Amino acid sequence: MSDLTYISKTEINNYTSIEDLKVDIIKTLSRWFPNHYVFNEHAMESWTQKEGTDIYILHNNIFEIELSIYGVNVYNLVMFGIGRYRRQGSSYDFFESIMNCLEYQLRHPDIEFVTMADSSETPYTFWNFEPQIEAVSIAEVESLEDEVDQDDESDEDEDGEDIQKMLVEEGDKWISLFNELIESNECMSLKYQCLIEPVTKIIQNETALAKMCKLDNLFSYTYIQHFHIKENTFSLVSDPYISMCMEIVMRRYK
Repeated sequence: MSDLTYISKTEINNYTSIEDLKVDIIKTLSRWFPNHYVFNEHAMESWTQKEGTDIYILHNNIFEIELSIYGVNVYNLVMFGIGRYRRQGSSYDFFESIMNCLEYQLRHPDIEFVTMADSSETPYTFWNFEPQIEAVSIAEVESLEDEVDQDDESDEDEDGEDIQKMLVEEGDKWISLFNELIESNECMSLKYQCLIEPVTKIIQNETALAKMCKLDNLFSYTYIQHFHIKENTFSLVSDPYISMCMEIVMRRYK
């Protein structure tokens, strides 16, 4: 069984039935994470009951949700990241933001928030394509961030600093090109080919990858899908870079 990292817990008290709450949770997640959840007549089968307890579990390859009855019309909702994540890391921040958005949606069941960006009391600007400070990431990316931090903290190796500076400059160039191309007429016309080179260069540059996963939620999400979970969204496309570019454009302009 994979390690779990506790993210946060909240109490939901505006539902009269745990079954109704389970329905709304999976209905919401199917809108926000369509590659992991589907809301249909079999959707409730995705919930499993922990043996010997009254705890219901819903999970995918990235995070897990536990739901239980706390009192009369009061329910405990707990989120775990699947894997080991450090607190205050970008992955942890992302999981926490999912929980916050989910809680807000459940407290407003009469409003169907189409995206996570809509379901927040305060604007989550990192869901946009502008440079941000929070976003999706994974344990692998966090380890890259740690390596970058160690390089930045060391002033004893001038050659190492020069290499790091070069990687940063090179990465920034590809990130800038990506941000320019994603707004181009080509991408708006769902022509993804122009993104393949910058996406490839960013992923192959550890510094740029760590930075991009902080700046761009959609990039981070599709990176996890294709290079961490290792499932191409477009199953007939064997190249994960191409499938990732196709998904970015489709999600951006569909």
